[in-house]
Amino acid sequence: MAPLDLRLPGLLLALLTLPLLWSCATGSFQPSLSGSWSFEGDQDPASGADGVGTDLTQPSADSERTSFLPFFGEAARERGYDLPLPLGAGVTMMSINRPTEISRVQAGVNGGGLSDVNFLEFEAEAAVRSAVARLDAWLLPILNVYLLGGYIWNNSEVATTVNLPGNTSVDIVSEGDLEGPLYGGGATLVGGYKELFATLDMNVTHSQLGELSEFLAKLYSVRVGWNTKLGENPFRLYTGATYWDTERTIEGTIPLAGGGPISTVEFAVDQRPVDPWTITLGTALTVSDRLWLMLELGGWDDTQVVIAGVTFRF
Repeated sequence: MAPLDLRLPGLLLALLTLPLLWSCATGSFQPSLSGSWSFEGDQDPASGADGVGTDLTQPSADSERTSFLPFFGEAARERGYDLPLPLGAGVTMMSINRPTEISRVQAGVNGGGLSDVNFLEFEAEAAVRSAVARLDAWLLPILNVYLLGGYIWNNSEVATTVNLPGNTSVDIVSEGDLEGPLYGGGATLVGGYKELFATLDMNVTHSQLGELSEFLAKLYSVRVGWNTKLGENPFRLYTGATYWDTERTIEGTIPLAGGGPISTVEFAVDQRPVDPWTITLGTALTVSDRLWLMLELGGWDDTQVVIAGVTFRF
């Protein structure tokens, strides 16, 4: 049986969130945007905020507010909304294991241009770990924006099959470790109705792994969930889908010593995830209006994702 195309459930989740987001934006419903909002870490780094629900709010932090953010916050509070503290600082840890598809390989010598290399076949598996700091602010009662900065570690195993005409194929397995800094940012749109909430998030990160070309990753996430309580603390359960737009081309030049006729070898490798979609299950706990915790598990087929985070609000 053919594998399920994850684009369908991802699109359905996105469509389900639109009425919730619209209800919050238009005021046609009256959810309470509470201090329980704590939907952190979608990423690869990290994502936005969550949690909307009637009678599930933390005690109001209005008396402690010194910021002018969010814009239109006073109007929202006058209409019965209890908003979270406007600024946040946190740390997100992520671990992801996933197969990678190498769709095209090109090579050339001495700067003479690149040509397709058709006698090589690849299978690759990547294990990525990251630690990312996050600074966020509520610009609007339904819009959170954030900056990301951290470090990433990448371990890759590549199995190469060499198929030369007239020769038996040869398998070569290689493993490499790369690491480097990353930075980026994103935005989260939120909304809800009664105990239900929804979020739409998009973030972009840039990283430089060793001597390889720069790497730009874009993540698009949708979440829908339910607000309840764990003891006296707001507690959220949610599910969703993430699209990992991490296709890239790795380019480079290898100098050759020895004074032979070939002085350099140029290459370009097109690489993308086998499964760009992942399905997510997560929980988030509001310990207080200043301390939020989250844990998220995700994956699909051979892909596994674990994200954990803590945020302090002020």
